[in-house]
Amino acid sequence: MAHVFLATVPHTQEWHLARGIPDDVSWASLVDLGRHMAIHRRAYGATGVDAAWWLSLCLRGEAFDLGRLQFTYFALGRSDDTPWWYPWEEAEKLGDGFRRGDACIGVHIPESGPMTPEACDESFRQAAVFFDNHFPASAQERRLATCWSWLLDDQLANWLPEASNVVRFQRRFELVPGSLGSDGNALSFVFRKQPPPEGVTEEFLGSLPARTTLERALVSHLRAGGEWCSRSGWVDLSAS
Repeated sequence: MAHVFLATVPHTQEWHLARGIPDDVSWASLVDLGRHMAIHRRAYGATGVDAAWWLSLCLRGEAFDLGRLQFTYFALGRSDDTPWWYPWEEAEKLGDGFRRGDACIGVHIPESGPMTPEACDESFRQAAVFFDNHFPASAQERRLATCWSWLLDDQLANWLPEASNVVRFQRRFELVPGSLGSDGNALSFVFRKQPPPEGVTEEFLGSLPARTTLERALVSHLRAGGEWCSRSGWVDLSAS
């Protein structure tokens, strides 16, 4: 893995330099490799990574750490990063920023401490300036920032306090209709464990810690027969 990292750095730096991206952003973004290797060792007790699709973006220099959050740049409907979205006929009617092929900013949430409103405000502020400077759009172009995550599941508001960081984060976004079952993603992110082949059993739930409000919420919802879902949402970054 180390030789892949070292071989990639010069190409990433060259591409970033061509875009005028500062060195501190480049290095902060590449650090995500170490973060994921630490997560893998904590979860499995061995060296490795289990998010190769995401790390390939980081190693190619296409993901940017800007404060608390990470951001990617892609075209709607023409990238694996495209979130759950409106039907394209509806997206066309919604106009600039929503259509297939429109430039879009992906919002990603690394494991790196509290997701306070102040920290997220600063990340979105940095992102608006960063993409205007290094991936400029025309003055008329509407630029959306999208997030596709179980953290946007509006069921979380039934279990978490109104003032919690998660609820306040998800309420930044206008949610796209529809969802996708995502128990595995939620449990993996919070507990670094996947459900057994037989599914989310009481024995499995009993093995999970319940130290934080979020941990208790995830387990309680599943015990009540619920399912966690990934939702997609957007915010108008050009209005920041």
